Amino acid sequence: TMGYRCTCSFQFVEEEEERVSGEIDMGNTTTILRYAIRSNREAIILNGNPFFSIALPRIQLMMDLFSELINSTKGQEKYQHVRKHLASITFQSSWDGVSDSYITLNYYQPIDLVIGVQQWEKEALFLCNSIPGLTALIGRSKKKCYVIESSPKRQEISSSSTAIGEQFECTSISSNFESLIIRDTIYPLNGSIGPIHYHKPLSAFHHPNGIVMLKALDWILSKMTEITSFLTTTHHKKKETLRLLELYCGAGAHTMPISKLGCFTHITAVELDERLTKACERNWSLNNDNNDNNNNDTGTKLDIISGDASQIANIGLLKRKMKKITMMSGCQAMVEQDKPKREEEKSWWELTYDVLLVDPPRQGLSSKVCDLAIELEEIHDMIYISCGHDALKRDLGVLLEKSFYIKECVVLDLFPKTESQVETL
Repeated sequence: TMGYRCTCSFQFVEEEEERVSGEIDMGNTTTILRYAIRSNREAIILNGNPFFSIALPRIQLMMDLFSELINSTKGQEKYQHVRKHLASITFQSSWDGVSDSYITLNYYQPIDLVIGVQQWEKEALFLCNSIPGLTALIGRSKKKCYVIESSPKRQEISSSSTAIGEQFECTSISSNFESLIIRDTIYPLNGSIGPIHYHKPLSAFHHPNGIVMLKALDWILSKMTEITSFLTTTHHKKKETLRLLELYCGAGAHTMPISKLGCFTHITAVELDERLTKACERNWSLNNDNNDNNNNDTGTKLDIISGDASQIANIGLLKRKMKKITMMSGCQAMVEQDKPKREEEKSWWELTYDVLLVDPPRQGLSSKVCDLAIELEEIHDMIYISCGHDALKRDLGVLLEKSFYIKECVVLDLFPKTESQVETL
């Protein structure tokens, strides 16, 4: 229940503090930048040790070190441009807690106009290389972004050095935030189908709790194995015909390990965010050396569709309806035009699917997606991953009324020790 959160954001609150006797005399008080969180529109300063115990241990260490570096007497002078107009900070880490990590500093005022880019870059580079394991330090203000990457070979920085950044070459990349990624590796089912590698866009959503994500993934994988085993043994379905339709696939957090199970011959994955569809394509290549014709080493084929799940569901509904009308009308010309196609020639909506997997945002499924789930009569099982209680209740009211029933349910606490939401499978 502690040390799990891999994305944490905090506001900065300035607090006046009396100087300790023996420090350099720069006045009776000094300004300390304190981490704070919002509660009922009030800023609550974090004074614990660690500052934020539910964060990954790696983030806890970064929080401690960053605060120490910028708030010490020497640090206030050394990082004066980094501290200036600093509004908030975000710490991000890979799920595994050992791969990539980032710190993003958000400013009230433009870095280039008010703070000074050259001085900020020098101080930020020195600061970045003073935090072990940090991939990059990012400064953002007024739609502009400055990225400082850590030096490939970390050097011992003397605490007495006064020429900030003189030991390092500046590697800032202006306005390139969208290109940054978090690299990650997980081992589902105790490593029986791992490792699974991911490249996730830093700017896009990714699961804030890697521990819960892995537990949910293991449950999903076990259910997929049970479902497909039942279909092949009890319903005598051929394994080479089993298909999965996955809506809201993201960067492929579920898609990649499911494909490694070898339970499905074909997965159709749909995602709206173009950053995530591109990441899903990269992750497919990353996890499959032999990806000719989009088939992996277990024989699973993946088709990724970029678009809104609701609109794509509506297109599927209309196409299927038109096909039914064509068949019922008996129009010879239309029937001939709709002659049988080979599997690889069929559009996604022409295929039959055995399992439907949905992982929508908090607002849940659209009415069209619910209609599609009901329309796909060949669907044997549907797995719904929900982080929105009210939306889940609404969607179940529609699905259960028409063609589904609840077979199994698991509830996972997304944010232990807080009053935030749960994830329901």
